[in-house]
Amino acid sequence: MLPSGQANALPQGRSAAFWYFVGTAIVIVVLLLLGAGVAAVSVAGDGNQLPVPSFSAPRSADEVLQELKDRELPVGESVAYTAKTDPNDLLGRPNQYTSKVMFKDNRLNPDPIANEFDVQNGGSIEVFKDEDDAIARTKYLKNLTKSFSPFAEYSYREGTVLLRLSHRLTPKQAREYEDALKDVL
Repeated sequence: MLPSGQANALPQGRSAAFWYFVGTAIVIVVLLLLGAGVAAVSVAGDGNQLPVPSFSAPRSADEVLQELKDRELPVGESVAYTAKTDPNDLLGRPNQYTSKVMFKDNRLNPDPIANEFDVQNGGSIEVFKDEDDAIARTKYLKNLTKSFSPFAEYSYREGTVLLRLSHRLTPKQAREYEDALKDVL
C-alpha cells in the first residue's frame, strides 16, 4: 500500500520525460502497424486494390507541367483552363478533371488544322479527383482514338494525372515525357 498522497505518483526513478518518450514510441509503433495493415490489405486483395490515402496535396496540372519543364523537356507556351474556358466543358464537372493545361512542344511545327492550343501541337495534362475518374477518361480517349485515326495520340496515366501527347511526336520523344511523368509522380 502506498503512503497517503502518492497514489497517483509515477514510479520512483522514472522521470516525466521517460514516460513521454515511451508514450511517443507507442504511438509511432501503432501508426506504423496501421500503415502496414493498409498496405497488406491492398497487396493481398483479390485484384481490386483499396485506395491508399495520400498525405500530400493533390497536384494541379500547372504544377505537373512546371515539373516537366524543370526536367528540360521542350515545353513551349501553355494555357491553363478554367471551367469557363475549357473547350470540352468538362473541367470541374462530376467525374471529370479538376485542372487542365495544354502546351506546345517546341519540336513540332503548328498543325494547320488544329487550334493553337491543341494536343496535336504538343500535349495536355488533366488532373482528376481520384484514380477511377482518371482511368475512365483514359479508357474513353483510347476508344475514341482507336475508332478515328485523326484523333490518335499518346496517353500516359500516373495515379490521378493523365498526360496526352501529339501523335506527331516520335515514340522516343513520347517516352521522354512518359519517363519524366513517372519521375514527377
